[in-house]
Amino acid sequence: MLNVLGYDAKTHSSLISEFGLRIIKTNLLDQKFGQYLRRAFEMRESSNYEIGVTFNKDEVKTLIKNADEFLGRA
Repeated sequence: MLNVLGYDAKTHSSLISEFGLRIIKTNLLDQKFGQYLRRAFEMRESSNYEIGVTFNKDEVKTLIKNADEFLGRA
């Protein structure tokens, strides 16, 4: 979506920031999608950089449900 708007993210954090500014703040998508993206990023960061991090089944199911919902709207 950002690419279509002419934005090319260089980092994950800049992508999330620009998504919030260009997609959420302009009401192209509901605010919940910004929250979904941020939570997915936090989980990814934790799994990559923290030792012994695990996610329970409900957290993963929610992540997948949110991703499906996002893809249905994008």
